[in-house]
Amino acid sequence: MPQIKFLKPNPDKKDIKVYDPVRRAFMPADGANVPLTAYWLERIRNKDVVDGNSEPDEDLSQMTVKQLQAKADELGLALKPTMKKADIIAAIQEMLEKSEDTGNDNGNDDSGDETDLSKLSHEELLAKVKELGLELPDDTADEDLISNIQDALESDAEETK
Repeated sequence: MPQIKFLKPNPDKKDIKVYDPVRRAFMPADGANVPLTAYWLERIRNKDVVDGNSEPDEDLSQMTVKQLQAKADELGLALKPTMKKADIIAAIQEMLEKSEDTGNDNGNDDSGDETDLSKLSHEELLAKVKELGLELPDDTADEDLISNIQDALESDAEETK
């Protein structure tokens, strides 16, 4: 999964409109979080977009569940359909914090799942299980937690194809 970055249209290019192929609309003038795909890297190279430095504060608690699900999709976050609003908000906030703190994509790329998951503590694995909407006992062995997490991530990836 590509890293998420907050970008905005380059203010030095007058009247520029940058198309967002995921949203199928033009990027808002105040910017948006986007996955750093080849498309967006090309927009950066062409100086059509610039680093937005930081995301404007959004009040996630005021969003509807559908808006939160759209936000999660925008961030590349896989959600279970049964997740409650509070859990969706927590998952989005965690993803945004990890993106800001580490500058990475939360370890969900195809090349590093096993390595990244194996570095997590038991509590972090349990949090990931909860984030994915899985129901496993707290005393589940770490290797079983990792296996279930990987299965859920692969299943979600196949569903989105």
